[in-house]
Amino acid sequence: AESGNNEVYSTAHQLFHWGTPDFDEKGWLKYVNDHRSADPGLSCRGSSQAEALSDYLAPNLAAEASSPVYFVISPMRRTIDTILPTIRALGNDKANLTKHSPNACEAVINGYYHEVEGCHLRDKPEPGMNQHEISSLLAPLELSGDESFVGFPKDPSQGWYANGTGAERRVDAEERASKFYLWLCEFLDSHLVEDAEDVYDAGVRTNTGRRRTVVMIGHGEFMGYVLKRIVAGFGYSVEHEGVPHRSTFVHFNTGITELEYFGVGRFLVMR
Repeated sequence: AESGNNEVYSTAHQLFHWGTPDFDEKGWLKYVNDHRSADPGLSCRGSSQAEALSDYLAPNLAAEASSPVYFVISPMRRTIDTILPTIRALGNDKANLTKHSPNACEAVINGYYHEVEGCHLRDKPEPGMNQHEISSLLAPLELSGDESFVGFPKDPSQGWYANGTGAERRVDAEERASKFYLWLCEFLDSHLVEDAEDVYDAGVRTNTGRRRTVVMIGHGEFMGYVLKRIVAGFGYSVEHEGVPHRSTFVHFNTGITELEYFGVGRFLVMR
C-alpha cells in the first residue's frame, strides 16, 4: 500500500514539475529530504488500500487457503501496516485458536525482505524496528503462534538494519535478493515435506504433497529482483558485475503476483 514516502515523492513531482523542461531538481531534492522518513507508515490513501486488500484477500483466504496461512513480511513499518487488517479479519477466538484451526495465521518477519536502499535518512543509516517493537505491533492480532524472525541481529533489541552502513547499493540489493530467493525455496520445501495429516486443507494437492498457502508482503522494486530470479531460473540467482541483465520483472507497488510452487525451486507464475 502507499507509504508516507510514496506520498512525499508524488507531491514533490507535482510541486517541482518532474518530467518536464521546468523540473526544479534542487527544490525537489530539498523537499524530499525535508519530508522523507527512514521507515514510514502508510499514507491515508495507503490505509484505505490496506483495508481494500483485506476486503479482497481475507474472504478468499478463509474460503480457499490451507491452515495455517503463513505470512512472510518485510520488517518495514509500511508492509506490516499493509497486512494488519487482513490478519485481523482472519482472526477468531484467540483462546480457542490452535495452529490447525481454520483461518489460523503464522507470521515470519524476514530481515532480508526489506525495500531496496534499506533504512536511512540522507544516506545515514537508521536501525529500523527491533524484534520487540515488531512483536508489539503484532500482539493484538490472532496469530496461532509466536511470530518468528529471520535475518535479524542476534540481539533482539537491535533493529533489523542495525548493521547498515548507509543507503544500500543496487549490487548489494541484488545479492540480498539471491539470499532471500534461496531462503524462500528452502522455506517452501520444508512445508511441502512436512507430515500434516491433521492440518485443515482446501482440498488442493500437488504431486509433492499437501499445498500450503504463503502470503508475502514486500516492496515493489525488491519483489522485481526476487521475481526475475524466479522467472529466469536458478542460473540468475547471482548478480555478475558488468554483465547486462538477462531478464527483468516489474512488480507494481500495489500489485499482487500469484505463484504456484512445486518444490526444489520450481515455480509457476499464475498471474
